[in-house]
Amino acid sequence: MRSATAPDLTGRCLACWQQPRWCVCAAVRPVPTTLRFVVVRHFKEGRRSSNTARIAALALPQTTVVTHGLLGGAVDPALFAEPGTVLLFPPEDGAPEAPVHSFQTVVVLDGTWGQARRMSHRVPGLDHLPRLSLPLATHPSCNLRKPHAPWARSTIEAMADVVALVDGPEAAAPLRALNAEFVRLARGQRGERVD
Repeated sequence: MRSATAPDLTGRCLACWQQPRWCVCAAVRPVPTTLRFVVVRHFKEGRRSSNTARIAALALPQTTVVTHGLLGGAVDPALFAEPGTVLLFPPEDGAPEAPVHSFQTVVVLDGTWGQARRMSHRVPGLDHLPRLSLPLATHPSCNLRKPHAPWARSTIEAMADVVALVDGPEAAAPLRALNAEFVRLARGQRGERVD
């Protein structure tokens, strides 16, 4: 089902982009974390009402979301220049892995796997960052789209896993609960049965 949303957001919540009956904003709880996130979102992903980076940013006020791929809108590499910045992405081609607890800022690529892989090579400043890779999830996935691989996660799930890795599972619990409620409400908005 197509989840692109009208540019003027007619009949939608301006924060979560859902229809008022299915608005998730009441479920937003601040997530206590020591981390800062920079989400580089593919421009096609930004138009989807199913985008979970938008929902994560509601609970993580220290999150910056920038868009990649818009004509004339290059991502500023200064966003990634601070010491202690890592890229959440599996290491490849000898890129250094970031040890846990050695970082303060996590760059998250938001898009399909193919879009994320291309962004990791095309966005200036990302190629020199140490890579942070997550272990396989130990909890069941809760997302709207079918994962393409057993290790795949939605953006909000990946961000919750990073928070849990650094600050502990209790710190990530509000983000996981928000994701579960978002998925439940989004399915209801699509006409699927929700409990």
